[in-house]
Amino acid sequence: MITAGKIINTLKNEGLQCFLDGSRGAIAKHLSDINNADENSLTFYTGKDDSVLKQLAKCIVIVDKDLKTNESELTLIKTNHPKLAFYIIAQFFAPPRPIPGIASTAVIHPSAKIDKSAYIGENSVIENCEIGPNTVIHNNVVVYENSIIGKNVIIESNTCIGATGIIWAYGLDGKMWSLPHLGGVTIGDDCFIGTNITIVRGSLKENTQIGKGCKIAHGSMIGHGCILGENSHLANNIALGGSVVLGERCFLGSGVSIRPKTILGDDVIVGTGAAVVKSFKRNNLILAGVPAKPIEIKKTPFAVPVPLPNIDEDNTKK
Repeated sequence: MITAGKIINTLKNEGLQCFLDGSRGAIAKHLSDINNADENSLTFYTGKDDSVLKQLAKCIVIVDKDLKTNESELTLIKTNHPKLAFYIIAQFFAPPRPIPGIASTAVIHPSAKIDKSAYIGENSVIENCEIGPNTVIHNNVVVYENSIIGKNVIIESNTCIGATGIIWAYGLDGKMWSLPHLGGVTIGDDCFIGTNITIVRGSLKENTQIGKGCKIAHGSMIGHGCILGENSHLANNIALGGSVVLGERCFLGSGVSIRPKTILGDDVIVGTGAAVVKSFKRNNLILAGVPAKPIEIKKTPFAVPVPLPNIDEDNTKK
């Protein structure tokens, strides 16, 4: 439960300009989408048609600052970024984290360093590694040795951190020789690692690095020695070859695959299903297609993308 006054204060503390049309004491008891909003719900609306609001019961609605309506039964919070504001306030309704501790069926290496405020779920296997404060590792997760996991990280079920990758060369007699993987994995603070994800450890001395604030959705595979810049977001079923480097705040759509040793700049968006086969070190690009090519340039997270014609250079040589 949260009041409209607390919503306003929270959004202003996060730097969003907003104002209230209604009572500061109005209460939201649960979240809802705009089509199912009922009494005492909190919802948001990004459109301009105020007739949508006429169908709503008495609730709190976060809307665009320029939307005009005469609906007196509603409490409106007006801002430039209704969706973002809703996501921020939704944190108050998130399920509580598990109580810190180690489940009785978890298998823990005697030399593992696990902060007392962390949680290790049922049947998880934790080898000789480090796990930071307030981190939650759900059931059936495997964390291999030489892994370092920061604070406030969430790793969901059936994920493997620090698996062995395969790098090989053919011998003169046709025999396949695989390179041992001797590195580790580092996961920065505040990351979310979904279910059924494999993160391969570094092949030699280097570590595979997942930067602070990264979000990796379900079913993705991260190759050896990859470096993900801070606050990057990978949608489901991503495949990164070894030694891929992503800049900060990148977004990869569902089903994206990236060739080994590819480098992308900061704030790069890659569209769903794209295959990136060469580096694009320029910042703020939008890539799409097979093979992926730049189609637009994105100036800021809130700017309207503009066309980017006649640019398809291979930046690996720059």
